[in-house]
Amino acid sequence: MKKYLVILMAAIMLLGSSTAIAAESDPTASLEQSIQVYKDGERIFFNELPLIEDGTTLVQFRPIFEKLGLRIEWDGTSQTITGTKGTFKITLQIDNPIAKINGEDKALALAPRLVSGYTFVPLRFVGEATESKVTWNDDTRIIDIASTSLSLMQDILYSEVSELRYEGNLKDSKREGYGKLYYQGTLWYEGQFAQNKLEGQGKVYDSTGKNVVYEGQFKNNKMSGQGIQYDNSGRKLYEGLWENGIKNGYGKVFTKLGLVLYDGKFKNDLYDGEGTLYDASTGKVIYQGTYKEGIEEGMGKIFDSSGYLRYAGEFHEGKKHGKGKSYTANGLINYEGDYKNDVRDGIGSMYFPGGNKYVGGFKLGKFEGYGSYYYQNGAIGFQGDFKEGYHILYNRPIRTIVTDKGISTTTDYSAGYSYRINNNLPDVRNKLLISYVEQKLIFNFMPDGMNFATGQPNSPYHTLVSVDILTNEEYEKSPSIYTKLAETKDTVYVYTIAPNPYGSEGTSKPLYDAFNTLLKEAEQTAKNIQIFDMNKDF
Repeated sequence: MKKYLVILMAAIMLLGSSTAIAAESDPTASLEQSIQVYKDGERIFFNELPLIEDGTTLVQFRPIFEKLGLRIEWDGTSQTITGTKGTFKITLQIDNPIAKINGEDKALALAPRLVSGYTFVPLRFVGEATESKVTWNDDTRIIDIASTSLSLMQDILYSEVSELRYEGNLKDSKREGYGKLYYQGTLWYEGQFAQNKLEGQGKVYDSTGKNVVYEGQFKNNKMSGQGIQYDNSGRKLYEGLWENGIKNGYGKVFTKLGLVLYDGKFKNDLYDGEGTLYDASTGKVIYQGTYKEGIEEGMGKIFDSSGYLRYAGEFHEGKKHGKGKSYTANGLINYEGDYKNDVRDGIGSMYFPGGNKYVGGFKLGKFEGYGSYYYQNGAIGFQGDFKEGYHILYNRPIRTIVTDKGISTTTDYSAGYSYRINNNLPDVRNKLLISYVEQKLIFNFMPDGMNFATGQPNSPYHTLVSVDILTNEEYEKSPSIYTKLAETKDTVYVYTIAPNPYGSEGTSKPLYDAFNTLLKEAEQTAKNIQIFDMNKDF
């Protein structure tokens, strides 16, 4: 025998790696089938498309070297590529997994190789060797090589000897102790040196030689330790710890107004670990918790623009994910339970104004699965199943299961019921009573509303609409008094509308109008009832 469900279709109150092709050989090539490579926003084109192997991108060396400002030398006998920029020198050799940077050996993820007569080299290694930042966007398939404060420093430190002038202490003909370094005649650095390198406390100036852009500690020509970064106008951008030229450890980022934008831990120039994010214009906290690689991850809290807590719980990849609680502007919890990808999903409890609550399943932000609605006094208002946010009303007989041991278990599915309260009906929403008696779903009008302390109407009530389940024989006896909703082989679903018991004039007119408002709502709800075949739809 088929089993059927009746579903009340009315809106519920809701609160809401395969091998990759690389850069184009010409501008007309298909963007969907190619990786694009950019240097500081400018597109780089190649004669031969780049390729990716074991997660490493290999590109034709000449276009990338030239874009990085490296002068190129090719030794065909030893199959060696050399790129120079001032006194900086990088050397790679075909099929050799070891490169040299200023004479120091560096291991490569993949050795350079010849492809269709062109020499291919590891893109990330070459970019990072010049202290540029190399990033990959998986969605757009774009590789971006961006200049950094470190790459600009390296350009100066390794510029031609004729472009640099030093004033200060020397030891064994090397810069040692306090000194000043001028680039193209303009003061660029003053502070401590050791073995010709920036080492200790020092300052770096902009191209005018007047404005400090960094003040703090150095190690091996890089910002390391405590330091402050400024823009060219002297506005503080960052204050905190550095390591190997990048933000690493505890620090603060500042806005143009001088307010703290972020206060917390960094790793590889990104928010990472415990931190607090502030509104750029008001300075109020908007997020407090943990980060990973610049994205909210782990436990955290979200605050609105007024500084009120709106969410506390788990995050994953920048989204609410896991256990969490959401709050109203006045600090009351309106939901606690499971989240998935920023929406309520799983098991949770939703709290409503006045003390009522829903406890049960959610999916994609909607009620889904089994749930219960409670009044403020703890009494169950309705209880049953939900599908995609809609109440499900069962029409299934009592089922008896007999095991192989002869033990029988009786399960009564007929008691599952639920209903909708429309909070968009001003002044009359507390006058609607919906009951489920045997096979009837009845919408009633309470002229004096509900006493939530007792769970009972304050005065006698009147029927608005009655939804019933009839046999074919029952329906055929008097079909004119019913409006048919749906039917199965043996069953007919119908509803009837009651007349308005109040007069349309005088003192009874407000009740007359309220009755008609709820009558319209109840009839529309009844019209949305549909039949679902349990064997096919669930």
